[in-house]
Amino acid sequence: MPRPRFRRHRAALAARTIALLAISAARPAAAETAIQLDGTANLGYSEVTGNPSSSQLYTEVRPGLALQFGSPRLVWRTGYVFSGSFTIDGSGPSSYSNAVDLSLAAQLTSRSTLTLSASATQGGTAFQLSQRALETSQPGFRAAGNPDLVSATLTEALAWEAAPAFRVRQGLAATASAPQDALDLYSVSAIGTLGLDRLLQDDAIGIELRPSVSVLCAPDGQHYLNTTNALLGSWNHDFDPSWNGQATAGVEQVLTFAGSYPLAVVPTGSLTARYLAASGAGTLSYTHGATTNLQTGTVSMSDAVVARGVFSFDPVEPRMLGVSAGFAHARPLGQAASQVAAGTGNAVQGDVRLLWGLGSWVLATATYSAAYQFGQGGGLAPSLAQVILVGITVRYASDRQTPPVPTLGGRVDGSDAVPFPGSR
Repeated sequence: MPRPRFRRHRAALAARTIALLAISAARPAAAETAIQLDGTANLGYSEVTGNPSSSQLYTEVRPGLALQFGSPRLVWRTGYVFSGSFTIDGSGPSSYSNAVDLSLAAQLTSRSTLTLSASATQGGTAFQLSQRALETSQPGFRAAGNPDLVSATLTEALAWEAAPAFRVRQGLAATASAPQDALDLYSVSAIGTLGLDRLLQDDAIGIELRPSVSVLCAPDGQHYLNTTNALLGSWNHDFDPSWNGQATAGVEQVLTFAGSYPLAVVPTGSLTARYLAASGAGTLSYTHGATTNLQTGTVSMSDAVVARGVFSFDPVEPRMLGVSAGFAHARPLGQAASQVAAGTGNAVQGDVRLLWGLGSWVLATATYSAAYQFGQGGGLAPSLAQVILVGITVRYASDRQTPPVPTLGGRVDGSDAVPFPGSR
């Protein structure tokens, strides 16, 4: 049944706000190609405590390039950012980092939509923390010594309305990570999803199969295989035009091909609350289940709570604040605690991003990102990594006010989805 248009308009404003804060980029109009050039100068401070500990005051330059094409049924965007940092206090060497990303959305038919995204980053802990988007920020455990990393992700999602009241979902997410100076110590993971939803007026009831496979590099440098199969039921409900809630519950089978090949059958599930308004949006989520950590090469049982929010101070100018905070507790799963100490314990994550337009092509930015891990056992000391960046961005863009790359959204009525150009 069609929903009121004001719901879609209001939620689309919030979705646009989130996307603008995530990429800090202007977007191209329908059937046009847009280009954007950014030049950012930052004053930064980074600190890592633990073993080893370090701190650094530095200046940073971040030139960036973004290119996007939009049409009524296809939108894609690609971007590249280079970072060069130069120490002020002589506390460490100068360094460089790189990040590239690609997003694509295609309306294959009137009832099916495909989205793709890919990204790769290379650089140190400070760059990895400050470059990540708020919607991907999660509490997690870093490898001992906080090595510079090379990492990559690839995600794909397909939604097909098989009938007016039934939707089929299919997805794939692949991730790889390795120390920059030891690429042979890589870890990779791939997760697939296949689900079916029964759509009602304000509810979606579904079932989902979620298999995954990982090749992990243990702390001793040896690779081993881990497989997981999960079966979940889900319930998604729109309470009103602003509030939505979703719950999943099920069971997963975890088989780790290391040591005595322990097999575990454990419960898994999640709870998510979403809020949408014309000036912003927020989410609060809780997850429970087996978690694979590519940096530490471990599998553990994890409970995590994450809250995210974004607020726009101006409906026209890019003046926005975004925050994200999370806590995770992980414990051993089928292996001796000493073998997985690097991936267990407690982890806290926090991000604050401020974007403030000073003129047509000038933006002021401020970023604070932190990751803290403690209570790990195995003789591992608590470790804090944090970075503060304050800077000015000068921008040239061929288009100023246009929609972001379309997304599927999380509400039953689809009002939080970002539409294709010209579809609304």
